[in-house]
Amino acid sequence: MKNRLQKKLEIIILDADFGILENVSCNDFNCVLSITTNLKESSKLASLKTSKIKAIIKIPKGRKVTVFGETININTNAYEGILRILIKSGDINFQEIKGITEVELSTGTIYAMVNDASLDIKTKKVSIKFNEKVQKSSYRIKEHKDRRLIIKSSKANVVLTQQ
Repeated sequence: MKNRLQKKLEIIILDADFGILENVSCNDFNCVLSITTNLKESSKLASLKTSKIKAIIKIPKGRKVTVFGETININTNAYEGILRILIKSGDINFQEIKGITEVELSTGTIYAMVNDASLDIKTKKVSIKFNEKVQKSSYRIKEHKDRRLIIKSSKANVVLTQQ
């Protein structure tokens, strides 16, 4: 996901052979995307349980975005708005926190660069590392009200770095 200076949503599907953008609906406040896989039965890849679809989604600054799904890997580049990620498993990489970001992830790993951001991290069974030091769950830092990272997880590792 990337910020976009223009007021239009831009979506680029990089693996068009394996997936299709099925539905896009937007209003002034929300956009809903549905991406489905499109594997052919005769394909060598049809025996795989999952397929990988790569997409670049450029979203206008200041929008509220919710991403939900089963198994998704996400890379974001300092989105300036409200971002909610609700997924079952996957890896999430935040280049920088510039808005309000909330993550609910069951299993996987969350990587984040958290310069001048408030943190509220709650995990059950795994570690939280902040600049290579292990922290206890319910880890909190209050910095900026405009820049917040909220994480709720049962089995996801959290790796935070600060410059």
